[in-house]
Amino acid sequence: MTSSIDSVLVAAGVSAGVTIVALLLKQYFDHRTERFKLSHASRAKVEDSLLPRRLELYPRLVELIYRSRNMARDIAAQSPSFAPSLLEEFKSKGKEYEDCLYKGRLDLERDHVFKPTHHYKQMLLDFSRCFLDVGYACSQNDGEHVEANTKRLREIYGEIDEAHVHLISQLSSSALLQDSINNDN
Repeated sequence: MTSSIDSVLVAAGVSAGVTIVALLLKQYFDHRTERFKLSHASRAKVEDSLLPRRLELYPRLVELIYRSRNMARDIAAQSPSFAPSLLEEFKSKGKEYEDCLYKGRLDLERDHVFKPTHHYKQMLLDFSRCFLDVGYACSQNDGEHVEANTKRLREIYGEIDEAHVHLISQLSSSALLQDSINNDN
């Protein structure tokens, strides 16, 4: 009989121990689940606030990249004769592009596309400077410098033309990836 009582007591003790451990584990995992839910909700809230900003910025950058590339193509094709208003329009698009970079730097950095977008801006500035050099050489009737600067202008356009395809792809991929991540939440 003692062994039966001992067995019952051991079974009750083991059962109580298992119950306590199970309750502690449940409490622990419930707490972790709540923390995860709060963290996820907080992250989703931040992502939701970033999405409209990106949906405004990225398409505008892509548009400016296309427009500036097309203008550079037209200028390079017409060089050394071109409409003076074309330079002002080109510089205006370059300035607008630069403003978008400053405005969206945090998002661009976060999506790892700031360096290529900044490099593209540098190419636009180089193109503008070379464009001015062609104009100055033309005004001075300096055929040698007109030819050299026109050649350089076309080389820079080639760099712009090559870079714009990759850059648009990167910006589009970043926007699409973010959009799909947000849709999964």
